[in-house]
Amino acid sequence: MSWTLQEASSIGGRSEQQDRSLILASTDNRQHLLVVADGAGGHLLGGQAAQIATDTIREQAPQLWASDDPLTSLENLCHLTHQAVCALTNGQGLACTTIVILLVRESDAYWAHVGDSKLHLIRDRKCFLTTTDHSLLQLHRDQQAEDAAETTLEAGTIPSNQLYMCLGAPIELEPAIDAGHLQSGDLILLSSDGFWGQVDLPAVFLSSDSIVHDPTWAQHWVEKARARGGDKSDNITLLAARYTADPRPSGSLLAKIRDFFANFMN
Repeated sequence: MSWTLQEASSIGGRSEQQDRSLILASTDNRQHLLVVADGAGGHLLGGQAAQIATDTIREQAPQLWASDDPLTSLENLCHLTHQAVCALTNGQGLACTTIVILLVRESDAYWAHVGDSKLHLIRDRKCFLTTTDHSLLQLHRDQQAEDAAETTLEAGTIPSNQLYMCLGAPIELEPAIDAGHLQSGDLILLSSDGFWGQVDLPAVFLSSDSIVHDPTWAQHWVEKARARGGDKSDNITLLAARYTADPRPSGSLLAKIRDFFANFMN
């Protein structure tokens, strides 16, 4: 079992980088933790909120490594991080951030998110699953799916980055939590909206196998996102984690049995 990990970011066309990211490994290197936080809404304190979020998660990582209930631990971690960001908000003004957290243990993945920083799971160069944004636009789309006849808002009137849930906001936090078992070759992407909103995602997915032999793969796609966003480009952050299972050993019991009967028949 092995993991290929890459990280890349860009300030884009903004005057300040309010994205933060984190990649950690447990002492035995059997677990990895990846985090992306995006200071929300361009607020003055957004970068500080994202920094506090990643610092809090870094401090809590040992407890996460030791947990025998990763999903509950991730949910609790989101609430703890929310409280830390709220403390900044109460003292200095409005400070908010999104968060997406990925914990991988061998071939199992667990993740949590709040806001519109996304996780994509890529399998066979296609998007196998993605997280659902905590945005007003997504609520509108969900409303349309449930009953288009009762829809009262036009999608074009809703800002794509307007969130109804993020860390630090005066809300009752309900982080989205999920898990999955990975197959060899799966690629997991964590990114801020400056990446997934400014890049050709299908092209990213199609190129996903290249990460194995190209150490600049993540940086290449961040630069693509930056170019597409132009002078108005948002901050951009991309983390990538590709899982590769150990090949079946050639000296396995089944191989030895086959060799025995092959020699016996000859």
